[in-house]
Amino acid sequence: MPSATAKNPKSMGSIGGLIRDIEGSWIMGFNRSLGATSIFNAELWAIYTGLQLAWNNGFEHVILQSNWLKAVTVIQENVADCNPNSLVRAITSFSRKCWDMEI
Repeated sequence: MPSATAKNPKSMGSIGGLIRDIEGSWIMGFNRSLGATSIFNAELWAIYTGLQLAWNNGFEHVILQSNWLKAVTVIQENVADCNPNSLVRAITSFSRKCWDMEI
């Protein structure tokens, strides 16, 4: 489950998340400082980084959980491939890879 922090609409942000197995046990985690960013982009970076980590480690079934509905809604939109935000496009490209991904 990715998470992101940024106090103001555009301030210093950081992200973190973890990957768990089917029983909920911790497998691995990540964290990263982003520098100046918006809350929305911080959440997108957390989602992207978690998916990238899962893909690079060969996980075949991924359930993405996010606590920010706005980010999930944008990713799930039918026009997400055309979204001007490159992170949204990168995240949606993960759904077309050969794995089972649920959001």
